[in-house]
Amino acid sequence: GVGKSALAVQIADYAASRGRLAYIASLEMTGRELAMRSICSHANVDSKALRTGRLTPDDRTKLVQSMSVYAQRKIKVDMRPDLTVEQLARTVRRLMSGGLELVVVDYLGLLKPSDQSVKRYEQVGHQTRTLKLLARETGVRLMVLCQLSRAAAEDKMPPQLHHLRESGSIEQDADTVLFIHRPEDGIELPDPDDKRKKIKANWPAELLVAKQRNGGTGRFKLAWEGRVTKFSCYGYQMEAFTEFAEFA
Repeated sequence: GVGKSALAVQIADYAASRGRLAYIASLEMTGRELAMRSICSHANVDSKALRTGRLTPDDRTKLVQSMSVYAQRKIKVDMRPDLTVEQLARTVRRLMSGGLELVVVDYLGLLKPSDQSVKRYEQVGHQTRTLKLLARETGVRLMVLCQLSRAAAEDKMPPQLHHLRESGSIEQDADTVLFIHRPEDGIELPDPDDKRKKIKANWPAELLVAKQRNGGTGRFKLAWEGRVTKFSCYGYQMEAFTEFAEFA
């Protein structure tokens, strides 16, 4: 509930805006929902106003313009509810001829197990390993969303690798692990004047780079616009990420 689907769709939409083909295996949302979310975000129109039919003439104009732009983008949405990792792999290989650039799986826990007789951690291990080999074989970027354990919410601290749900194979097979940290009561930081106290950060969310096989780890400050379900760089400027040590 922190916006992982919103961020993934935003990234896929950006890839498609560059003329590349993006494939979204959406096991939770319909293609219509994904499209309208992207259109509202691009048009900067409140999605609630669209759902309730309370659009202003200016909103309608911006939505029509955004729909025209969105219609030109190459985004394929797969909504099969019983999709297995093998079926997904076959689809990715088939789309390679169309210039496939990015695959988004939303989300790992909803993929149908190939063998339901084995334990859950073995099912997830098979899925992540298959996706890893698929990425190596095709060279296509795979963004696989997954849920965190309840402990992540209960701790009220930035999520960590051990919070990944169901299997350690997720951390093992992933080249990069990103977490969205967006607590309801705001992000807490150490008070520079008194380390025993906490202060509230000015930015509402962070993107944490918890693992990166070919680079460093750290965090980016993010802004969050809930009415259009959109993330952006805090202050609208991309800053070099800050090492975790500085927030210890």
